[in-house]
Amino acid sequence: MEPVRLLNHFFTPTLVSFSPRQSVAERNRPPGFNRLLIRASTAALLKDRHHVDPLSACQTVTSPAELEKLIAEVSNIYVADRIYDYIAELVDLTRSNAYVTLGVSPRGALAVTRAAKANAYLEGRDYVIPDDVCAVFPDVCVHRLILNSKARLQDYTAALILQNVLTSVQKPDVREFSSK
Repeated sequence: MEPVRLLNHFFTPTLVSFSPRQSVAERNRPPGFNRLLIRASTAALLKDRHHVDPLSACQTVTSPAELEKLIAEVSNIYVADRIYDYIAELVDLTRSNAYVTLGVSPRGALAVTRAAKANAYLEGRDYVIPDDVCAVFPDVCVHRLILNSKARLQDYTAALILQNVLTSVQKPDVREFSSK
């Protein structure tokens, strides 16, 4: 039986789990199932790319000096204290959420701040507004949450929880951020 057929034959989605990373469906797979999938995907990759390296078609879009200049410009984007407080409040809610075992860490909060600064730069501003935080928060944090079994049983996803966190915290007034 081909690995793809094994996947269709043995995999049944379920929300019941025995550990944060192993569902009932994973436990019901035959021994060596994951190895068969990995082997099949490796073979497909080799067949697809043995003549041409897709990276050879990549074009240079900027120089290291230009990239360093852009990084320096983004690092100079102004962040008001109220924005820092807003990010801290959002992150704190991920940690105290009933469906989350492990919320966003301080390093994750720093990543949100940096991404919000980059978003402001791309929007042509030299300061961060709450909408910059809202634009990047889900994407920066979705992989940082570890959900508990209660969340999985009730079909909650990290993306849904982050969206709920964003809607439950009132955004600071935008007028506070336009001047330094």
